[in-house]
Amino acid sequence: WRPLARPLLLQFLALALVVALGANIPFIGPGIIIGYSPLLLLLVAYPEPRRLLTPIWRGRISWSLFALAVVVGAFFILQVWRAFQAQVKGADELALNFGWASIVEHLCNLWLIALFASFRQPGSTLLALVVGACLLYLGVAAISVPGNPGSWGLAGGVIATLGGAAYVAITAYEWRRGSPPTTM
Repeated sequence: WRPLARPLLLQFLALALVVALGANIPFIGPGIIIGYSPLLLLLVAYPEPRRLLTPIWRGRISWSLFALAVVVGAFFILQVWRAFQAQVKGADELALNFGWASIVEHLCNLWLIALFASFRQPGSTLLALVVGACLLYLGVAAISVPGNPGSWGLAGGVIATLGGAAYVAITAYEWRRGSPPTTM
């Protein structure tokens, strides 16, 4: 509710915009920029743009969330590479609809959220809960349809579900303990 007090969220959105455009422009073309124009307008309309240049690593780091972010990144790197290769090959229905490029974008952005959540800045608790919720959802989805293209399968679904539960548990523990400098 107080965007000036929580530039971390807009800093993430700025990087997410770069990732989204980088993952989609090579396949869809520059016309995709129109779809992301509301996000660009949000960044341009931010009343104190200099605050968006504040380094996110100032202050404390949640080492447990940072370790989870490293694990999430290691888990995602193979999935991102496979999705990128499948999109470049363009051999299936997902590639024809740019679904693989979308997977690249979403997994990279989810990993960025995980990294941003580990830096204990105002708004990081919300980002950590978003990561937990996304991993829980993706884990349940992978378990539900293990054979679908792009699915992580049963094992990947279980790992993602456990990772999501770990994010929620660690975030709740740190919040109750008063570890973050501010609440959500």
